[in-house]
Amino acid sequence: MAEAKNIRLYTPQGGKIEDIGLAEDYIRADKAGPFRVGQRALFYRDGGLKRYCIPLEQIDHAFTRVVACATHCCCGTMDLNTFRLVVCGKGQELASVYTETESYVDQAQELLKQRIPGLKLGYTAPAP
Repeated sequence: MAEAKNIRLYTPQGGKIEDIGLAEDYIRADKAGPFRVGQRALFYRDGGLKRYCIPLEQIDHAFTRVVACATHCCCGTMDLNTFRLVVCGKGQELASVYTETESYVDQAQELLKQRIPGLKLGYTAPAP
């Protein structure tokens, strides 16, 4: 794919990924808001221009985190809910990706569930 050579991907820690196969997977991936779920990886943008990539084999748990955001308007304060897709691997949080639309998080979780056998969905309290 000629377009794949122009796709720049980064790890969640900011390291550049030099894998043309992942760039091709990005192009073919299913889109849900700021998320793309390919056959090999989860791709996302988190408030900027960089495209981040987490290989699916690293993900074993995903859940939605709802964060209330207090705003001020002419008649007082108002809470707006924002949503984050949180993906974890081996008990560690790999990414927490922001969106204002809950359905995007739901769609991304459904796509991840289709591609990752045994994916655990939903929040689980940490062990004491």
